[in-house]
Order: sequence, then structure tokens, then C-alpha cells
Amino acid sequence: MIIILPVKDEEKNIDQIVRGFDLYKQKESYKIVFVDDGSIDNTAKIIKSHNRKDIIYIKNSFDKGKGSALKTAYILATHGKKISDDELFVFLDGDGQIDFKNINILLNTMDLYCADVVVGSKRHIYSHSTYSFTRNIISRTYNLMIRIMFGLNYADTQCGLKMFRKYAIDSVIDKINVKRYAFDLELFVALKAKGYIIADAPIRLKPQTNKGSVSIQSILITFADTIAIFCRKMTGYYK
Repeated sequence: MIIILPVKDEEKNIDQIVRGFDLYKQKESYKIVFVDDGSIDNTAKIIKSHNRKDIIYIKNSFDKGKGSALKTAYILATHGKKISDDELFVFLDGDGQIDFKNINILLNTMDLYCADVVVGSKRHIYSHSTYSFTRNIISRTYNLMIRIMFGLNYADTQCGLKMFRKYAIDSVIDKINVKRYAFDLELFVALKAKGYIIADAPIRLKPQTNKGSVSIQSILITFADTIAIFCRKMTGYYK
């Protein structure tokens, strides 16, 4: 299993994340890949201080944004490597809000539904999460919009925990154009177009301690990217 975490100015959380990884790690083959998306604090220095084979540091030198960071990390982590098509890849937000133990829930869900992809869902009936009223409204409104536009019947496509088989990502990664917040949506639109089985799973989130990335600017960027994804979908781009 390879766990990819995008991080930006997370110097206060890196050591805690590594401790969480050590408590969770179940096999020697498990690796954690930190992809630094333009940090200006000591994030890179702290990651590099953990001089271990199972901790990899990648700097995203391309367009900044969560989507760009995840795509860069996946391509660099797999390039030239002999990795089984069934290998598991996990995308996990790097702010420490989602405990590594949640990965086991996704593993069980993948086995239960024989799924190719599993997404953590904050609004699953068995999930435990706390969000501000404003953020909850924005999230629900966006989810309704993408249900109508794309027919994706998932309660939460934007959650920061997702699990994939390598063959699934390999078949769509070249189709992913979004660099920022709508990266998750485009990934799911592309995977759905290929006919992969996608299941959602409950998760438990720690209380949010940072202000998050929701702003007027981020909402407008996400809206524009969503329209662009819809236009590409209508032309059959993802098939």
C-alpha cells in the first residue's frame, strides 16, 4: 500500500502524522509519500529528517494545487517501478484530521463490494464528523449540483480519504486536467466512465483545527473547473 499525502505549511502536523502512520502500518511494504505543494515553513525539513525508506518526500514543482500535487506524486511514485496492478493507493489529506485507522474501513468496504475504488464519505450514515454550518451548506449544495450534472450518486466526492487499485488510476490519470479543488470530481467522473465499481465508506474525522481552504475564490475556481469537466464529459472525453 502506498499512501499519498499532499501537504502545504504543515510543519506542526508532520511528526504527528508519522507517528500515526507507525501505529497503523501493518506490512513492511507500506509506504507514505509526502508531496509538498509549495510550503514556505519547515515542512520539507521535518519530513526529510525522518530518514527512512518507507517515507518518501516529493516536491510539486508544477502548477500548485491539491490536484496537481496528487497527480504529480502518483506519477513520480510509480514511474519506473515494478508495482502490481492490484497495488492499493490511498489519497489522504495531509492536515492530520483523518486518522490512518480509517483506512481499514475502506479496505473492508473494498472487499465487501469487490470494488475498484472506495471513497470515504463524511455524510455516510455511520460517519462521525463535525463541520461549521456554512461549510456544511456549501458542501451539500455542491454535492447536489454534481448529482444533477454528472449522475454521481455519492453523498460525498470531496472527502480527503480515497482508496484505489493501481489499474484503475492508471487507466484515467492522463485524462485528469484539474489542478485544484475539483480534482476529486474529475477523477470520479473518469473512473465512472470506465465502468469501475466505486463504493463509499463511513469515516471518523477529528475536529477541524485549521480554517480550511473554503473561500469565495476557491468556490469560483471550483465552479469553473466543474463546468469544464461537464463540457469534457459531454464530448465523450472520459470514455
